[in-house]
Amino acid sequence: MLKALHLLEKEGRLVISRGKKTRIVGLDSKHRSSGSDDVGPTSSSVRRLYDTIKSAIAEGALEHGRCLPKMKSYVLAEHVTDTTVCRAFASLQEEGLIHKEGRRWIVGMRAKGPAAGGGFVRATQSWPVVVILAPDYQHWRTLSREELGLFANRLFSELHQFNVHIELALTSSQDILSRQFCVGRSEVFDRINHLGDRFLGTMFVSYLQNLPDMDHWIRWMCQFKKPVVWFDYDNKGQDIDRRTVGRKNFFRLYHDERAAVRMALRKLCDRGHRRIGVPLMGHYRTEKWHVRRQRMIAEEAARLPGRCRLVFSDLDEPLWTAESGLYREAVVLMHAEQFYNTLRRQAPGLSASTAERRMRKHGAEALPSLRTLVSRKRNISAILAMNQFVGINCYHWLTLAGVQVPDNMSIISFDNYLSVSHYPISTVDLGLQNLGYLGAHLFVGDLPVKTDRLGNVASTPEFIDRGSLGPRTASRRNVFLPKPGPR
Repeated sequence: MLKALHLLEKEGRLVISRGKKTRIVGLDSKHRSSGSDDVGPTSSSVRRLYDTIKSAIAEGALEHGRCLPKMKSYVLAEHVTDTTVCRAFASLQEEGLIHKEGRRWIVGMRAKGPAAGGGFVRATQSWPVVVILAPDYQHWRTLSREELGLFANRLFSELHQFNVHIELALTSSQDILSRQFCVGRSEVFDRINHLGDRFLGTMFVSYLQNLPDMDHWIRWMCQFKKPVVWFDYDNKGQDIDRRTVGRKNFFRLYHDERAAVRMALRKLCDRGHRRIGVPLMGHYRTEKWHVRRQRMIAEEAARLPGRCRLVFSDLDEPLWTAESGLYREAVVLMHAEQFYNTLRRQAPGLSASTAERRMRKHGAEALPSLRTLVSRKRNISAILAMNQFVGINCYHWLTLAGVQVPDNMSIISFDNYLSVSHYPISTVDLGLQNLGYLGAHLFVGDLPVKTDRLGNVASTPEFIDRGSLGPRTASRRNVFLPKPGPR
């Protein structure tokens, strides 16, 4: 055995440490033949740690510009030596995935200083450019909507850090706003040729049904040999991938909604909830995303191990359908406040405490659909809301009705909007910000981005715990709202 090891050592295939015990370290650079093409770490422990960190960078868990955890944390978490961590970091540095500033290791290459001279106008003349391609100006505006703004804001802010400029182009449009942009293949072709090396790639912004010849446009844009990225809003373009397009520089970004639904249901089931209420709010019920998410919830609940029963309830009261959208999270509160103000006008001598008690009673009785959903007969212990706005309104109503969250009822929702992040509602973030970050680095090309062999880049959902999700307890079965009596 020892003779075989020493023979492999002489051939430069192994490095053996001498001591009390013979230990195989790996292949050292001084033992490699001059014609060897081996690159990167060779020791199994070094390779494992190297792959772990590189995968975290490719998935966006370790973002550009962020500090890596201290070496000691990797030593303790991965059960490796200081030398192994140093070698893994050195290999990552050789590939330009990390760099050192002082005593800290930073993700990405060292930032370059700003170009000397000139003002903003002169600087933009040399900036690299990403072309945003949309069917018309209205589709470009969809990126400013709150649900898609999470993606767009992160994409543009990340590109801005690398001094990358955004230019809008349209496939075909006749309105007056389109005159300031490139329209059609001829103008887009001329503009890309004018940009030359400054052109970094194309981002498609469109629903599949609004650009029927999407696959033809993608093939045409791929001829410029730069990344062509499509943000598939509703994940309807599974059939458009590198196999059908025939180009390896095509990428499809989408949020994995099914994974988010699965995560929400598992969070509830892991805490013992077996009967889960799913309120379907007014005007949302006919929207495509609502129908799709409702179907996914039913399908994923059926796949869960153990018994998990869903109780769907239509919120069909007039106040839901009349909701204006300005304060979508406060429909219940605004209705209760309107009743309170009317009551104070009609009975000015009424004490404030009595008026507030009547307001709470009215608020609890004004929504019989929710009242029925959380009644003793239904025996549900948790509410799975279709989005944050539905979840927050359910929270307001339960508070008015005297039901404690999460002591008597748990709530979990989807999305993670900044405008309503102050409400104590646990939610599943669909990962749109992470998707925008990954999309930016597909164009910059400084860091690896995890894709499958067909060019799909999926978001990673994340559970945001804000305190509305608790375990099912015995007291939960006693949740009961008294029947509405005469006013």
